[in-house]
Amino acid sequence: MARRQAKTGIKAGGVGPPSTAVFAIIGSRMEKYSVTCPCCEAVLTIDAVTGALLAHEEKKKVHGSFEDLKGELSKQKELREQIFAQEMSSMKDRERLLEEKFKEALKRADTDTDKPFKNPLDLD
Repeated sequence: MARRQAKTGIKAGGVGPPSTAVFAIIGSRMEKYSVTCPCCEAVLTIDAVTGALLAHEEKKKVHGSFEDLKGELSKQKELREQIFAQEMSSMKDRERLLEEKFKEALKRADTDTDKPFKNPLDLD
């Protein structure tokens, strides 16, 4: 077992050094390992002796019907339009809010005319 471990880099627990994938034995003589990728869930078949990749099977994707996809696209379109309308109304409000803030700042500037202006850079 130690010699096989050194060749393939597979520990006795069945987990290789760079991955945490679980190995399952295919066949009774431990000639091949089947590994499921944790990211894409593809099934990899690996030779136990050489550590070479023998086969790669991607996970089958479930395709929805055309009507389901059409309904999903219409929902996404409605959501986009709703968000756009919300942003447009907030931009109208934004202009009004900025105008009010400017007027308040102008009032404060007019009332503080008795104090001389001090440049913060001149305080050194």
